[in-house]
Amino acid sequence: GGFSGSSVTSGTLSVVEGGAFTTGLVVSGNGVPASVVVDGAGSRLIARQSFAQIGYEGTQGTLEVRNQGQFLCDTSTTSLRIGGQAGSTGGVKIHSFGELRADRISVGYQGQGSIEVDNMGKILGPTGGAAASMFIGDQPGSRGFVKLSGLSEMKVGELRVGSLGSGELSLPLSSTVTATGPTIIGHSGSGFVTVGPLSNLRADGGLTVGHNTSSGHLKLNGGLVRVGPSGEGPLVLGETTYGTGT
Repeated sequence: GGFSGSSVTSGTLSVVEGGAFTTGLVVSGNGVPASVVVDGAGSRLIARQSFAQIGYEGTQGTLEVRNQGQFLCDTSTTSLRIGGQAGSTGGVKIHSFGELRADRISVGYQGQGSIEVDNMGKILGPTGGAAASMFIGDQPGSRGFVKLSGLSEMKVGELRVGSLGSGELSLPLSSTVTATGPTIIGHSGSGFVTVGPLSNLRADGGLTVGHNTSSGHLKLNGGLVRVGPSGEGPLVLGETTYGTGT
């Protein structure tokens, strides 16, 4: 079945058993803690306005997508903000073949945001290719954390870990992140990336660790980092006089 609405602002919404919910605006946590669950093959939650917020106006919001369910920001103009405002906390879990599809993703926009992907979950763009961008720790004062494990996959264009805030990307075991655009660890904030056993970070558009006045740290713990599609791309440590990269 299907349902169309204008917003999801509080309480709990579950989309299950192949159901579909299409909405202009998704706000999970709008003064009241809220949760959204998308569960089961064919189950879809579709957002079609300018942005979707998980964690908003000083409260906590959560989104869980599991068992082949899908959360979709339907257009290239729909941004996903996790931890949308200062004082807000947003948490997203994608697992058991679940998918998150969005074009512009901020994990910790002004607040605190996290994404955990496990058991063959995926983060992709709206049509199944690469999302345009992911900023982890987007605005000043924000904190963002992203973790992929268990044969999970993420494809984005530009990847910033610590854009203007504090960001961390962790690939502890058996996961792959591909960035077709520039990958910057510590853009104008602080960024930390760990790549563990059987995990891959593919920085096809080049890799910078420590940009502007930021600090960036990349730790290889049994994993693989490839810079450029064939391993011949540019690697920059400490791009300006004030940037530090390790």
